[in-house]
Amino acid sequence: MGKRGIQNIGRVISFAGSRVFILYLIMFGLFYISVDYRAVMDKARAAALSRLMPSFDYLAEYFEGRGTLDAQKLGEAIFYHKKVAQYVLVLSADAYGVIGFCYHQLGMQKEAASFYQKAAQDNPYLFWFHYNQGVLNFRNQEYTSAMESLKMAVSVNPELTLKIINSSKVYRDIMRYVENPERKISQHLAGGYVNAHTLLVACCYRLKDFEGVLRFATRALHLKSMRRDFFLFHAGMAAYELKKYPQAVDFLKEALDANPKNPFAIYYLGLSLRLMEADDSPDSTVVDPEMLERYEEYTNQIIGGINPQLF
Repeated sequence: MGKRGIQNIGRVISFAGSRVFILYLIMFGLFYISVDYRAVMDKARAAALSRLMPSFDYLAEYFEGRGTLDAQKLGEAIFYHKKVAQYVLVLSADAYGVIGFCYHQLGMQKEAASFYQKAAQDNPYLFWFHYNQGVLNFRNQEYTSAMESLKMAVSVNPELTLKIINSSKVYRDIMRYVENPERKISQHLAGGYVNAHTLLVACCYRLKDFEGVLRFATRALHLKSMRRDFFLFHAGMAAYELKKYPQAVDFLKEALDANPKNPFAIYYLGLSLRLMEADDSPDSTVVDPEMLERYEEYTNQIIGGINPQLF
């Protein structure tokens, strides 16, 4: 190759090198612009959300059971958390949960159920989304749907729920106005698992699924609860309905140890002891209608105090 040929090759390499260099400059510029644009947009969204912030201390009052209806403040909380769900996708499930609670307080149960469902779909690992959906289904007498949601709720690891709540900005904004928030969050969650089992027992009873009543009542006995006699009685009653009379007697005696004045445990214990000693006949297992009516009043008093919770 001659000298001229070598010079031509040098020119080609030099030209190609300059083009590559220019291309790199363009790519770098575009990358810088895109990064800078995202940073600007993030700052703009954060500034916009900060201007929309609702009264978190008002929501904290609801968390502590002291909330009073204020449609304007609840509306502001709904608007703000919808924007959070729109712009901060990682917080969308938690925002949906707060929106559902606010709609519930406003008496808009259809909207509340819709947002609880969205929250549970976005994050199935938080107890309260399934629980609140189950409570609303139970109130609508949709017992099969309520059971599905409540079974999902009690299957969630409580430690995981606590971790999610304590790490979420949505909840931390509210917890800043709560005294001893971590202790109260744990207490709420423990009570939620007791309430979920209470509603599961009630669902099964109303569906005449006594195997289910027995299963969920006995599981609930492993929870720390002031409702122990309720679960023992239902375990005994379910065993009675399933004609497992010795098992019924054991549970009902325990129920009376927990609460000697439980009239339903006394009544079913008497039936169970009588049937253990005599031949079973259709008439002998009929429960007094008046006793059933009193039982309905008793359970309705307990269930009536179970409501959706913020977290």
